[in-house]
Amino acid sequence: MSDPRLREPATRTVHRRTGRVVPVDADGRVLLLHGFEPARPDWWFWFTIGGAVEDGETVRQAAARELREEVGLVVDETELGEPYCTSEIEFDWDDQHIVQHQTFFAVLLADAPMPDLGGLDGSESDTIDRAQWLSVSDFETGRAEPVAPELVGYLHGAVAAVTTR
Repeated sequence: MSDPRLREPATRTVHRRTGRVVPVDADGRVLLLHGFEPARPDWWFWFTIGGAVEDGETVRQAAARELREEVGLVVDETELGEPYCTSEIEFDWDDQHIVQHQTFFAVLLADAPMPDLGGLDGSESDTIDRAQWLSVSDFETGRAEPVAPELVGYLHGAVAAVTTR
């Protein structure tokens, strides 16, 4: 069987800014999404909540909107605090090569509310199967496997950001 991570080259490059948010509960667990890339349906991975900044929107507003749309959790954008991390990554998604500037926010949701995936749009609902509260140690011990090595650092940063406020 071939490696599902191997693929044809992307046909176009897209540059985008994203607002990302990592909810953290009182026990230090983080809420993540689990899904796959359309061109590689056998390759599942965990990732943070977030998406592209829309016209007229700040990255903070985008992060709060994505939290509401992707997992049904509503917070005022001021609850996100200051960004705790920015990064730029490149990856292929379907037939596109994405160059993504990411701004990360963390929000304390002490009672670990149940996520609701009912607000996912068509392509998201086709590629995301669940949202789950996980501890960072789940990734460090191998109980959950991050697709990107930098994910663990982003998660540690989120936990630190909410505990120092």
